[in-house]
Amino acid sequence: MRRAGLNAIRHSEGAPDKVTAANFEEAMEDSRATVTAKMEAEYKKMKGELKKRAMEVKPIGFLTDEMLTSTRDQKH
Repeated sequence: MRRAGLNAIRHSEGAPDKVTAANFEEAMEDSRATVTAKMEAEYKKMKGELKKRAMEVKPIGFLTDEMLTSTRDQKH
């Protein structure tokens, strides 16, 4: 996370050797959510719509279920 790296630079004298867990914790405290509750609800709705549309797609290939007819009753 970029902010953790910046924290490490700010707290060290010169170039830091490593980014610590404390740098990440501080970065998480300073960060805010980028997705709102409203956006998350819209994403869930979109996910449901996309799944629904995916189930409606006809298979690609040489045969579909509508092209096949049973011959079982005709054989016997």
